[in-house]
Amino acid sequence: MEEKKPTAKKEIGAPEVPAERTFYANFAGFKVGLYDFIIDFGRNDFSGGVIEDSVIRIYFSPQHAKSLHMILGKQIQKYEERFGQIILEEKKKDKKEG
Repeated sequence: MEEKKPTAKKEIGAPEVPAERTFYANFAGFKVGLYDFIIDFGRNDFSGGVIEDSVIRIYFSPQHAKSLHMILGKQIQKYEERFGQIILEEKKKDKKEG
């Protein structure tokens, strides 16, 4: 006889919670409107193109965007206190630009 596995009961009205996903991004694009801040996180293939199916778009209210800005700033400050200053490389100019 086949053994039945117990199934979890779903509460009525409880939203489905998707499994947690990890996503690596090496670029972010920003768009701003009156009611939304939009950040597209994605992966660049280093030849100037974006890897297909590698973009996740996140919408924020202006209030949430500002909260994220403040929290991220504090976390960067803590990181630099612990590990040293983060140095950003300047974008190299094209030879045509001079």
